[in-house]
Amino acid sequence: LRTRGEEVDARSAHLGHFVQLTERSHRQIRDFRTEWLARLRHEHANIDAALTWAKSDGADDESALRLAGSLMLYGKGHVLFWLLDGWVERALANVAPNASQTYARALLCSGMCKLYLQDAASESRLTQAAALAMELGDRWTQGCATAFLAMWNAIQGRLEQARAHAAVAVELADAEADDWLRSLAGLGKSWIALRSGEHHE
Repeated sequence: LRTRGEEVDARSAHLGHFVQLTERSHRQIRDFRTEWLARLRHEHANIDAALTWAKSDGADDESALRLAGSLMLYGKGHVLFWLLDGWVERALANVAPNASQTYARALLCSGMCKLYLQDAASESRLTQAAALAMELGDRWTQGCATAFLAMWNAIQGRLEQARAHAAVAVELADAEADDWLRSLAGLGKSWIALRSGEHHE
C-alpha cells in the first residue's frame, strides 16, 4: 500500500472502521449485550494501530478521543484498566480542553481507569467530566462520573461527599431510566456501605 501511494487512505479507513466499531460496542454493552466484550477482545492490536495513526500521521485527535472514550464499558467489563488507561492518555495527549461530549467521555474513561488503579488524578478527571457533561446536558456521562466520584470519595473516607455524589448518580439514572447507570450508582452506594462498615447494606 505504501509503494502504491495508498497507505494514508487505507489507514484512515481502518481508523474510521474501528471508531465506528467501538462506538457501536459501547451502545451494545450499555444494553447488556455482553457478546461484544468477547468481540473486542480480539481487536487490541487493531485498536492500538488505529490510535497510533490518529495521533501521528493521521493527525486526527477527534477520532482518537472517540475511539478511546468509547471503550470505557469494555475496559471495565474485562478489568483492562492498565491497557485502557494507556490508550486514553495517548488520546488525550496535547488536546486542549474543549466543551464537547467526545472530550467529556474521554475524561470519564480516564477517570474510571485511574479510580481502579488508585491514581489520585482520578478525582480531577472525573470532576471535570461531570461538570462538562452537566454543561452539555449529557446526563449519562454525568451520572457515570458522579457514581465513580462516589466510589473515589468512599475510598478516601469522605463519606458525606460520597453519599452526595451517589444521590446525584441515582437521580440521573432514574431520570434516564437507564439500567446500566442504575447498576453503577448502586455499586457506588455499596462501596460507601462497605467503607462505613454497614455490610448488611
